Amino acid sequence: MAFYFRVNEELNLVAVFSPKCACTSIKKWMDALAQASARRADLNANHAYNIGADQFAAYTGYRTVLFLRDPLRRLASFYAHWVVKRPGRWDFADAERRFWLRGKSFRRFLFVLDHLARHDLAFQHHLESQLGNLPGFEFQHLVLVENLLEGIQMLNTVLGYKVLPAKRYNCIRKNKQLTEFVGDRTPRWLAENGIPDYSWFYDSEMVAMAKHIYTQDVDLYQRQGGQLLNPAEPC
Repeated sequence: MAFYFRVNEELNLVAVFSPKCACTSIKKWMDALAQASARRADLNANHAYNIGADQFAAYTGYRTVLFLRDPLRRLASFYAHWVVKRPGRWDFADAERRFWLRGKSFRRFLFVLDHLARHDLAFQHHLESQLGNLPGFEFQHLVLVENLLEGIQMLNTVLGYKVLPAKRYNCIRKNKQLTEFVGDRTPRWLAENGIPDYSWFYDSEMVAMAKHIYTQDVDLYQRQGGQLLNPAEPC
């Protein structure tokens, strides 16, 4: 589901986004926007804050923007960050913490998600659908995370401000020399050899599985002109 609903009351703006979707960069932009838009007499007030998903419908008349990431890249990013690089905190798949991902290859990770989906078991928040709790909501703006800078610049123009996040946060450093399929490699192997471009995590079977699990997200992403990740071809 969309996990973050961030409000700027000065600008009547609500931004909606999910974990592993450039969420830290978006928060930093919202913080900078709040500081820039604060009234001079009230510069220390908290003009940017989060609301719950159940409160979103009450913000009628606000400008709304949804940030949406390619679901395939999002899965690979989660796996690289929380299973390979920083295991021990979020390396489980379900909300009840019963399906752990330690030692599992990316393919086995997708099998776990497929099992959860088929048995209607709740995913943990990093892995929930980006649209899971947004039925019937329409957004004035939709920004694809793969085009984040352009999207934020467009929003800045609409809002009348020129603020940008200082950098992209929590990006995984890639090993550009690693050009082989790694979907069946262990997290330990990847930790020792590096993370390739995310296209090397998938084969056609795994793409089909991910698209089936995240059908809603995939459909909207493609309708907005987004290009899903394709498996890389060996040189």
